[in-house]
Amino acid sequence: MQYVDVINKWASPTVLARALNVEVETVRKWRQRDNIPSRYWINLTMLAQLEGYKSITLTSLAIIEAKNRGVKKSVIKNIKKMGLKGV
Repeated sequence: MQYVDVINKWASPTVLARALNVEVETVRKWRQRDNIPSRYWINLTMLAQLEGYKSITLTSLAIIEAKNRGVKKSVIKNIKKMGLKGV
């Protein structure tokens, strides 16, 4: 999964933007750059859970970020195993 996959769970950038109280252009830029700034992760994951998107969690976003930053596979495996329990 990538950030663009997360964004595409919603019907449109407009729907997600309204739900997160951000400009539509902001969500479009996230999709274009395949990036969601971490300051939006908590609200995004809460919204995702309310919408029934169970695969969108803080852990899944942390894994996407780790992969994008080239973190070693062994570390990503530990993130998956631990979740965010250690945070």
